[in-house]
Amino acid sequence: MKKPIPIEPLPDDVIISTIFTDEEMPSKANKNYLKSPSLKNSGGSFHEKLEKNKKENLGPSYKRNLRLKYKKPKSLHDNTKKKKRK
Repeated sequence: MKKPIPIEPLPDDVIISTIFTDEEMPSKANKNYLKSPSLKNSGGSFHEKLEKNKKENLGPSYKRNLRLKYKKPKSLHDNTKKKKRK
């Protein structure tokens, strides 16, 4: 594809205009309407979480309720008293 392209001169009776048509007019749509953020008054990117967002994953509530219901006895005597009741 290294074929040379022939360049021909323009004829003398062709008039080159410097006045733009409506389609050729430079548009003002390229204006930047978004302001750039200023870093002077910024608080930085790191901040502490709010209290409401510091929740922990406790697992399913059904298992949590079972653990509360069937927990270990507080003392050895509680265990023997339960056996005597039965």
